Amino acid sequence: MKKTGWLLFSLLLLAACNSTEKNETKEEVLFEDKASNEKLDAYVAVHNYFIGEYKGSSFLKSFDVFYKNFGDAANPNLKQESPSTYLGNNYNWGLKMAVDPALALTQAAPTFGSLDSLEANLCNKIKATNKLLDQFFAYYEQKNYLTDNYKTAETLHTQIIASVNETRSIYDKVEVELDKWIDKRDIAHLDKMKDAQPINYHLKYAQLNAQGILDEIKKQGIDNDNIPDLNVASVKPLLENLKVSSTELASLITDEKEISKSHISTHSTLQRYKKNLDGFIGQMNVMLNNIANKKVFTKEDIRKLQEKDVSGNYHSLDGSVNALVNAYNEMIDAYNYIV
Repeated sequence: MKKTGWLLFSLLLLAACNSTEKNETKEEVLFEDKASNEKLDAYVAVHNYFIGEYKGSSFLKSFDVFYKNFGDAANPNLKQESPSTYLGNNYNWGLKMAVDPALALTQAAPTFGSLDSLEANLCNKIKATNKLLDQFFAYYEQKNYLTDNYKTAETLHTQIIASVNETRSIYDKVEVELDKWIDKRDIAHLDKMKDAQPINYHLKYAQLNAQGILDEIKKQGIDNDNIPDLNVASVKPLLENLKVSSTELASLITDEKEISKSHISTHSTLQRYKKNLDGFIGQMNVMLNNIANKKVFTKEDIRKLQEKDVSGNYHSLDGSVNALVNAYNEMIDAYNYIV
């Protein structure tokens, strides 16, 4: 798949499309109106909340902590008194910030084919799963285990695990269709930005090239244990494009006229994005240098890279695939705060 689940998606800068006139037909959405962009952005926000993080709230990361605290289906750990109910973030905040707005738009024009019904199904399933989690935690808060010897906890635990798995299955179908619509929008808008809004252009152009590098790495089956097998020639042109965008942004984001043209008012987020872009370039440079010098990760390094930290992210080492993915997701997170 082109855009894999280990990556966050970016929201489009709506300022890049100033026209409010609707040009889409029933058969084709041209993304030249505010409504179509806002709708797709809402769907992207749900993706980011589900697979990674959206404005401090995360679905799957929350359940990683849930499994750590209460066990999985094979090894439940339910007979606890006053267990921690904090999952590293406010998992329900994402309902208000992402899921509910997207669900409201699934019936709105323009239509995105089968994606609309798939998205509605995903949103409803996320809400149902979170509701089960609320009931589970309320059970412990009320200390109802004192009267039923954890029977309700066992039932809810089983239901939650099944619901999370069902939600993942629905999400996989949504992701395929969402990828297609994101590609359509990227193609529709990139060329229009280049002269009119160069900041917006390089923000998006950099993301597409960084994403292209990760797509190429995944396509070649490259992971932390076989990085030397990477076809370097396939990623070097993309890296050069990133360096061009970094150089251009260095001057553009200090130019008040260009910032005004971009309709971006928060300078600090632009600076953060530039820093994260440079971080991605740096990780790619380390990877290529390691390949050139035949440097590989040790077995202990590989073991460490396969483990997650307390926030649910895989550990990273400079020049690793993990480090590239983390750097890319930092770029996307910064980009989404610009919107």
